[in-house]
Amino acid sequence: MSAPEIKEWTAAEVEKKTLRGSAAILVRQVLGQSLNVGAQIMLAKWLSPGQLGLYAIFLFLGNLFLSVAGNGLVAGLVRQPHAPTASDLTSAFRLQVGAGSALALTTLLFSPWILSHYGIQTEGIFPLACIAVSYVLLSLQGIAQARLERDLDFARMAYVELAQLLVFNTVVLVAASRGVGGLCYVYGLLGRALTGAIAFNFLRPSLRFPGGAFDRVRAVSYLKFGLPLQAVGIVSAAKDSIVPLFLTTVVGAQSVGYVSWASMVAAYPVLLLMILQRVYLPVFARLQNDPIGLGRLVETILFVTNFAIAPLALGVFVLVRPITLLVFGEKWLPALALFPCLWVANIFAPISAPLMALLNAKGRSHVSLAFALLWMALTWILGVPLILWKGALGFALANALVQLTNVALVYLGKKEAPFSFFRNAAAPWAVALVVAVPLAFVDTAWPPTSLFRLAIYAVMFGLVYFGTAGVLFRGRIRNVLALAKGT
Repeated sequence: MSAPEIKEWTAAEVEKKTLRGSAAILVRQVLGQSLNVGAQIMLAKWLSPGQLGLYAIFLFLGNLFLSVAGNGLVAGLVRQPHAPTASDLTSAFRLQVGAGSALALTTLLFSPWILSHYGIQTEGIFPLACIAVSYVLLSLQGIAQARLERDLDFARMAYVELAQLLVFNTVVLVAASRGVGGLCYVYGLLGRALTGAIAFNFLRPSLRFPGGAFDRVRAVSYLKFGLPLQAVGIVSAAKDSIVPLFLTTVVGAQSVGYVSWASMVAAYPVLLLMILQRVYLPVFARLQNDPIGLGRLVETILFVTNFAIAPLALGVFVLVRPITLLVFGEKWLPALALFPCLWVANIFAPISAPLMALLNAKGRSHVSLAFALLWMALTWILGVPLILWKGALGFALANALVQLTNVALVYLGKKEAPFSFFRNAAAPWAVALVVAVPLAFVDTAWPPTSLFRLAIYAVMFGLVYFGTAGVLFRGRIRNVLALAKGT
């Protein structure tokens, strides 16, 4: 068989597809993310801190096991320069479904011990059975999803992800309204997995590839690249396990509920990044052999993400107390002591996500694994003594200290592609900080006492920031818009 034809992507084509695809994802997903925030607000109102702590435990378990059967094993399919053959797709499909099925069986086997450890006995193994079925369903969507990513077809991916968000949050809210407490998460996860399996395979049928035979050599190549990425998810879950395994034991479910709530509110500004993270690896991979074009694309992404996140993050930081009182309720005020340390992640998330994807696109998945191991080790090494000393606040302090290691990603990223960091990432934060100072003064002197006044403060802050930034960065903004329009 002759070698597959290589599809050459120019830097201009990839930048245009990246910006258009990102815009499509943002527009089509805004409803889903709004629903996500609304659902979290309703859960905070309907569930007690203890029930929200149980929700957080199920969320941790779902993410932990999902990281083992995630899409890391088929990431090599996204990264390879040539179009995948039927044999490539068959090999990747069997790897993916095999991992998902094995994990589902393992979850069921150990479910009595897991539930006993967390003291969850009332529902038997039903919660983990739902999670196990979800793994198999999610593995069935992996290849179809990877093929859409290779094609940079982010618009159609956005439709499916929007449907998954809508189904997940709707099911969670309906279940919570019927009094199931933290168990509502597993119902939502099952609905989301089923939606993805059906929708992705409708767009890119991937359950059978005529003429495709399992290729052991190709499968090994996918494993060599994908296993470190898969391990990143496992190690990250092990890092996060400090909450249910140690923090819960020391401070109890109610304090875990406060940590979960503070983490949720602190993460609101980076919800946009959670949508865009899927874009980074496939678009960087298309330019892996063009360092100049790749560096320019990295600069564009760093500028766009930090330009958008900086005002959102600083606005939430300044207005977090009135947001808490007017939106969530007075019962969450004790969690505000945790918020500043957990908020620190907003500074580094717009930097770490694209730079980690840059390293992976250049085949450096082992570096991603090294960082994940570093973050896990530091979380436990710093977290255990700090939690014993300060309780939940100690966990938040450890989280902030671990975030500082992301600075090393800038150094490593520059080795793979030339880009300017301060001009594209730090400058928007400087402008947002200057604009946030008067907002903090106004909030202190005349704190908002209604949602209407809170909205006025937020809108005025946004207008001043984007007006100022529009003048200071007008050349850069004009270039980004021109690329998006293809002119």
